[in-house]
Amino acid sequence: LGKMCNIAKKSVGGGELPDSLCGHFIGHILLVEAQGDTHQATQECKKAPLAVQNTCFAGVFMENILKENLSAHGLGSRLPINEETVSIYEKVCREQEGLIVQNCWLEMPHVYGDFADNNPEKVYELCERAPEEEAKIACYYHFLETLPPLAKRSNQLCNPFNSNQQRFNRCMDTIVSSLLSI
Repeated sequence: LGKMCNIAKKSVGGGELPDSLCGHFIGHILLVEAQGDTHQATQECKKAPLAVQNTCFAGVFMENILKENLSAHGLGSRLPINEETVSIYEKVCREQEGLIVQNCWLEMPHVYGDFADNNPEKVYELCERAPEEEAKIACYYHFLETLPPLAKRSNQLCNPFNSNQQRFNRCMDTIVSSLLSI
């Protein structure tokens, strides 16, 4: 996988493709290669250099939810977002172990945002279903990153962290960083 990232970097003109982004793209590709088998794809991600592993895992689970490449190859289509679908994706995340757990829950905002009509309070409650504290937080922060720019103007997005200054600051940093990267 490290070699694949080097090839991809050369194709875009050198170091313009960060390892993290490359790893994420490769995760999408690996799930297609594994014909939708998340376990098989994450096992391949484990072979990657550490700089690429986490984002590779996240790419696998994002593809599992969005199914853009899977559907392009006739390997599935995106499921309608409802309570049953939410349960299916949560079950997939609960079946993961180690570093993979957090990366699976990191991509749940692609389900939760649609399910809760991008309501921050509801999405925060849904992210609270994650089994580990860091996974819960990663889930909500990624939701903030995926919000449309105008929705990020709310001064209430970081309210869940009012009692924890460090998390509140990280929340605000997440919003500002995502706005600056538009």
